[in-house]
Amino acid sequence: MKAGPTVASQSPQSRRNSLADLIQQVLVAPNAGTHAQAKACATIAQAFAWLDQSDERLAARHSALREKALVTALAQVLKVVEQYDLGAAITITDWLTAEREYIAKVKTAAPEKIVSKSTIIMMQGDKPRELQAGTNGFTCLIGGDGTPLCADQNGMEWVKATGARTEPPNKIGFIYMLAGDTGTTNHHPHQRDTRMHWVQTGPHVMIVGPGVREMMGYPRTLDVSDASQPYVMFPGTPYEHLMLPTK
Repeated sequence: MKAGPTVASQSPQSRRNSLADLIQQVLVAPNAGTHAQAKACATIAQAFAWLDQSDERLAARHSALREKALVTALAQVLKVVEQYDLGAAITITDWLTAEREYIAKVKTAAPEKIVSKSTIIMMQGDKPRELQAGTNGFTCLIGGDGTPLCADQNGMEWVKATGARTEPPNKIGFIYMLAGDTGTTNHHPHQRDTRMHWVQTGPHVMIVGPGVREMMGYPRTLDVSDASQPYVMFPGTPYEHLMLPTK
């Protein structure tokens, strides 16, 4: 179970949240007995205490020790789950694997210098869970359609407004999608299932916000003839934005 690099790269609070997720899985697992629950949660509690100590007292050169201790703690939890037939072993393993794969995919959205200092979030239901704390103002995630993206603060406000079907803020934002998108209808972001005026774009960046309406000289047709050239997506809607292919 090589989960260390992913978990160790999280912020202290994110790591504690991750371990809290494991506790919840153990507590709600089928066939979970009181003794098994107590033993598993005690193991995780020890990991919490160690993390608190490492965050406060250990220098950066000891990051390998922090990683090793966390991996050991998670391995012990998994062993307890299997020993007492809690039925959550596959869930925990899948959780760790899914997180690793998620971060790897997110990293394709923008240049490494951007992603390495960005906040990385993963949606769990309607709530975001932070996997990496950032310092550069960008937030990276995988959208509901499977497209990885990294957006600056204004870009994230636009993304949230689009998802909530509300009026985007009157701000110009910037979004990376260097892995390309999965395709969409070009007449409206909330009618993707119709597949009308379908367009799929390769690696690109986006300029978003109402100010895009004032950027003249770019095609604003519903049917995009060449998605390898700059064009306006969702023209005539509150969500229109400028698509700038990079290849």
